[in-house]
Amino acid sequence: MKNFTKRILPVLMAMVMILCSSSVAFATEIFNCDVMPTSYGDVMPLSGGEETWTYTGNTKRHVGSFNMVGSNMTKTKTIDSNSQCKYLTIATTYTCSSSSKLKVEIVDASTGTVYASGVSKASPSGSVSVQTYSSVQGKKLKIRFIVQDANGNYAPNRSCNVDYSYILNN
Repeated sequence: MKNFTKRILPVLMAMVMILCSSSVAFATEIFNCDVMPTSYGDVMPLSGGEETWTYTGNTKRHVGSFNMVGSNMTKTKTIDSNSQCKYLTIATTYTCSSSSKLKVEIVDASTGTVYASGVSKASPSGSVSVQTYSSVQGKKLKIRFIVQDANGNYAPNRSCNVDYSYILNN
């Protein structure tokens, strides 16, 4: 019995210590690479997570701010199937490292269809709003942000700080 406790007890103690010191890990969303345009290089999904966006009337609902280089795409946003949730507006402000244009696209998460697109004027900072003119009620969407130089060419190494909100109304 003493031999058993000398050999098995330390193994059990080691296993308990390993299991007690583990940390919680959250699974990441699987990113659909078929949605990404190849001309924009590697697009990393933002870490805001999947959400369901609901009716806001004419009130902006702040989503968040982030830093990006080149281009980026949000995780899937599910639009509420409520009959009031038809038209989506994305309001974006940005500050870049040099004079830039920011292109914002509202994209179908499964097909890659672009529902709406808009580009700001060239400036180190500015804003751009994009609105859908067809119903997005019940759809799963992603928002793509693309940094361009002052001439409208994709700028894969240019950094920007982006802040965005949405309006969802009928």
